[in-house]
Amino acid sequence: EKLNQKKMKSMLSCLRVLVLVLQVYWLCSDDANAFCTTTRNITPRRTAEIRPAWHADRFLSSLKRCGGTITAFTTSALHLTSIPCNEGTLVVTRSDQEYNIGYRLFRPMSLSSRQAAPVVVLHGGPSVPSDYLQPLVDLIHYRSMLFYDQLGCGVSDEPTDTTAYSIDWAVRDLEALLKTLSVRRFHLYGQSFGGILAYEYLKQNVENRDYECLSVVLSSAPWNVTQVEQEANRLIQYLESPELFRETHQCQTREMPEPLVTAYVKAGTVWRGTTAIADYQAVPLSDDEKSLLPSCMVLRGQHDFVTDPCVEGWRNMFGRRIRYHTLVGCSHHGLLENPALYGETLESFFAEYD
Repeated sequence: EKLNQKKMKSMLSCLRVLVLVLQVYWLCSDDANAFCTTTRNITPRRTAEIRPAWHADRFLSSLKRCGGTITAFTTSALHLTSIPCNEGTLVVTRSDQEYNIGYRLFRPMSLSSRQAAPVVVLHGGPSVPSDYLQPLVDLIHYRSMLFYDQLGCGVSDEPTDTTAYSIDWAVRDLEALLKTLSVRRFHLYGQSFGGILAYEYLKQNVENRDYECLSVVLSSAPWNVTQVEQEANRLIQYLESPELFRETHQCQTREMPEPLVTAYVKAGTVWRGTTAIADYQAVPLSDDEKSLLPSCMVLRGQHDFVTDPCVEGWRNMFGRRIRYHTLVGCSHHGLLENPALYGETLESFFAEYD
């Protein structure tokens, strides 16, 4: 029996090595090189480019020709596997001034998969960077996942000029990133403000046949910012102390999860929070245009401060192409409270529309 156990351990070790070798082989292959991008024009109004940032270990020196930073040993805390990750910088322009937007693309080898389309992830805030959403990589398997920090937070530049920020600018930055990385067929996921950004992107690209958004998830995303502020203030009144708001309606964990702490530490200050988008209210498309939108799942936690009335308005934006799902026992950050439930909910939805 002990001999069999040793053989089994040996076989598992060999399999791990084989998986790692295949990952490295792909990154050195022609398909990987085809993925890697170089400087190019995005629109007549602005330019975008990938600026390589070489920080690879000596072991990965042979991968440098793939462009960007290759961190092929990003350890998954849940599955103890190695997840290839391509990092780079998108350069955007505001009034002739260039700024950097940092991105991370996990599992780049699956970017063009027809069976499991990539997921483009939009963080909230505004200006709370994508660190708190990166646990999604461990939960949604086999898919490429694109994260980036919107201008003003995280690893991206933070202009002090407030005219560099707006929802419209954020949509243009997303368009530039997708074009530069040749992401043409994808699922769109937006958390909180990221859901607002996702909807505005879809509105502005509803007739763009160059890109195919297969489905969209709006997670804890309000359709009306004034309304969600009113709901949050109402919920606070029921608490013994305003300090209880975080662990009741924001994230129901005893300690603040590390990814969320990291995101808050790296958050921006110039264009931040609901005050930056206080007047936002989603406006529906025409019925004909609405029929061109992808299927949508509106996701929220049972105890979320983004309450049912705060998401009901999305029904008027998507019509019959919408469904609602409530995560029992969760609040605003269901991903960090019940990762397994959250991941299963997303993956089952995405799989319907691949």
